[in-house]
Amino acid sequence: ADFDVQVRAVLGQDQDGEDRFEDAARFLEGLFLEGLKP
Repeated sequence: ADFDVQVRAVLGQDQDGEDRFEDAARFLEGLFLEGLKP
């Protein structure tokens, strides 16, 4: 799977550079941590 394509799909096409992976990591961390709360 092409992680770059997946990141752009979630964060939008305006995200460029390596920072988009940091943004994706923060997004996924919040999603998983908040999604696992009862």
